[in-house]
Amino acid sequence: DSLVKKDTPTRTTIASVPPERRAKSANETASPPKTINRLSKRKAAPPERDFRGEAEAALEQKPNKRYYAPFAKIMTAWTKSDPNAAARWLSALPKAKKDLVGMGRFFDVAIFWAKQDPEAAAHWTESLPNEPYRIGTLSDVASVWASKDPSCAMEWVLSLSNAKERDRALDSALNTWVSGKPTFSRRLDGPLDLNGLLAATKWSKNLFEQQDRGAVLEKMISIWALEDLAKAEELAHEIPEGKERNAALL
Repeated sequence: DSLVKKDTPTRTTIASVPPERRAKSANETASPPKTINRLSKRKAAPPERDFRGEAEAALEQKPNKRYYAPFAKIMTAWTKSDPNAAARWLSALPKAKKDLVGMGRFFDVAIFWAKQDPEAAAHWTESLPNEPYRIGTLSDVASVWASKDPSCAMEWVLSLSNAKERDRALDSALNTWVSGKPTFSRRLDGPLDLNGLLAATKWSKNLFEQQDRGAVLEKMISIWALEDLAKAEELAHEIPEGKERNAALL
């Protein structure tokens, strides 16, 4: 019988492939390196807003002293971003422009700034001229500060030289302290916080200056009268005999 020789496939080995072909083949099959452009994936920072330019332009469009939404929105955004700059701009405005701005914007700056830095906000309010908005800004700062650090707020309030401003700010600070939340009003319109009430009472009793002590205790007596008349009367006897005690007992 004749043997039929079958063709067998020739095995290709690396050694049998010419070097130049091996290099070409390797380049074709290798996957390209993955490069991550991290810089391209970062979001570009938004350009800084020209709050001053926007505010001045909107103020020119403001028809009168009434609320003007575009201007109010710009001032709110500016105050949240940089209350110091917003405050300086307001302070530098001529009186006619301040009247056009309206008291509400001064109050907003005082409140937002006091939330970030009550001491700086307090210094700004004291630097304001004796205009109608000054007493309100002082009162607002006192309220916000008292919600963060009541004893420091009270010390600042009692350092105010103007009796009317001090009395208004004292109401705001005390009302905030005894209610446990900022109270931008001279009247308490919510439940009292017992811990705050007791702490404010203790602090008032420990005041060294008799005049300050009497003024603060008189207000504390009025507050206690809403909660406990017997406690209010007991506290009244902490005030030295005289007109102040008699007024507190009425």
